[in-house]
Amino acid sequence: MASCSNPTGSTGSGVVAAALRSDVGCTTTASKALSYSHEISEAVGSTIATNAHIYGPFEAGFSSQQDSIIAGWGCSPSSL
Repeated sequence: MASCSNPTGSTGSGVVAAALRSDVGCTTTASKALSYSHEISEAVGSTIATNAHIYGPFEAGFSSQQDSIIAGWGCSPSSL
């Protein structure tokens, strides 16, 4: 896996818009023990490591699990 690095901004302020796809940053410190499970990779009591990749909101694409969200945006049919 590629090394993790946070994006740098060219606006002078260091603030940049995150990409909707791909790696958008990384964690700078490990998390405390999680009090909830997240998808299939993190379980209750586990932690998220330092330098873990953070991906854009559309990196994994869409499936039928997001149909109700997409329908809420006014798209019909939500799955093509």
